[in-house]
Amino acid sequence: MEVTIKKTFAFSFLLIILIAGCNTYEDIDEIGREVPDGEYRFNEGYILVNSDTLVADSDFEVEHINLEIKGLQKKYESIVLLRYEDPSMLQGIKSGDKVKLQYSLILESNPPKATVSKIKKLLK
Repeated sequence: MEVTIKKTFAFSFLLIILIAGCNTYEDIDEIGREVPDGEYRFNEGYILVNSDTLVADSDFEVEHINLEIKGLQKKYESIVLLRYEDPSMLQGIKSGDKVKLQYSLILESNPPKATVSKIKKLLK
């Protein structure tokens, strides 16, 4: 009888751990979480085409266009590396342009990496 209780307890404990670990993420507010199908998040900032980088700080200075990632990280808090679903979406976009991005996934790294599904050039 005592062995059955121990086995039941162990099975229940493992089942709880398994269920807790199989959470579905509904938001991208935390880095590394996928957005539900059909939903996207948006971000605005200044794009650096040569390094596929978005600087989302409003105090971005155009003379910093050619800085490498490490230099940008020292000057700005909000930097995102970009990957594009379709590279042709960059037509008409140049470094230093203010843009609005639509993305569905952001990967955990330093700086984070976003997969861009749409990009729109904004007026400065």
